[in-house]
Amino acid sequence: MCCWKPCAPAEILADGKFGRLVPPGDEAGFAEALKDMIEGRGPNPSAQEIHAQLRLFDPETIRSHYIAFVEHCLSHPVAA
Repeated sequence: MCCWKPCAPAEILADGKFGRLVPPGDEAGFAEALKDMIEGRGPNPSAQEIHAQLRLFDPETIRSHYIAFVEHCLSHPVAA
């Protein structure tokens, strides 16, 4: 549960696949989403799906993506 795009929670929760997204400041919506989660309603991804999603945000995965991005930028300079 958290906010709408473009903030990170939407990416982490895969646009709601792993938890309900609630607009910032919507206390009633957040309370309802929390109640639904406690009562077992809402998204119900498998342990395998959760593990795969969490791997996307593993520090080693992020580090390797960042290094690849920097290497790409350095090897493809922008013309002035």
